[in-house]
Amino acid sequence: AEEREGNRQERDRLQGLPIRYLDSVELQHAFERAAKRVACLDEGSAHAVWVVNPAFKAYAAGEVVGSGDLVVLTTQKRVGGMSYSLHMGKNHGQDEKTIVKRSLQVKNPMAVGAYEVNATSGAELPTAWRIVMFQRFQHSPQNAIRFKAHAQRFCAEQIVCFYHKDAEAYLDYRTSLGDYPVFRSSNRVAVKARKKASWMWKIESLLVFNAGGHVVCNDSCTYRIKHVVTNR
Repeated sequence: AEEREGNRQERDRLQGLPIRYLDSVELQHAFERAAKRVACLDEGSAHAVWVVNPAFKAYAAGEVVGSGDLVVLTTQKRVGGMSYSLHMGKNHGQDEKTIVKRSLQVKNPMAVGAYEVNATSGAELPTAWRIVMFQRFQHSPQNAIRFKAHAQRFCAEQIVCFYHKDAEAYLDYRTSLGDYPVFRSSNRVAVKARKKASWMWKIESLLVFNAGGHVVCNDSCTYRIKHVVTNR
C-alpha cells in the first residue's frame, strides 16, 4: 500500500511532462516467471516499469521522445539476473487459428492473424515500437477539472447517441432488423435512460496522430461514424 501511494504521488508529479529517452515508465502488466508472458492487470508492480530506449543511436539520454519515434522498452528491474525487452514474436508455438479463435476468445471474422506479445532476452533483435500520440494531455477526461476549456470540446473516440429533436428519436442499429440504421422514437432523454447498446456510436478519426483529439471541421481532418456494439 505504501509503494502504491508513492507511485501515485510520483505519477501525479510527472503528469503532463514530456517523456525523455532513458526515462522509466510504468505499463500495467505482470510477468509469469516461466514463460515471461506479459499481461494487463489492474495492479502495478516493480516488474511493470520499463525504460524507454531509442531504437537507433540517433538520440541520446535526456532528449524528448517525439510522436512517431521508434523505441525499445526494456525492464528496469532484472528478472532472473537478466533484462528483458517487450517483444512481438511470430513463433508463439500455436497456429493462428488456435491463438485467435480459442486463446484470445475472438470469433470476429475480421480477425485474420495473431502475434504474441512477450518479453525476450535472447539474441533476436528486440521489437521496435512506434509511439504515436493518441490524445493530448489536456484532452484527457481525467484532467477535465484542470483544463476546463479543453474538456468542454467534443473529442474523437467519444461514445455518443444521435438524437433527432423534431422526430424525438434515436439513431438505432440492430443486425436482427436489417442492414441499415433507423431512427427509433423514444422518450428517454435522461443520461442514464438513454444508455441503450444499439444507440451507441463512436466518432472515429481517420488520422493516426492525435486520433483522440478535438473534432474539427476542415479539409484535413476526416472522421467516420462507427456503431460501437457491432463495430460497423
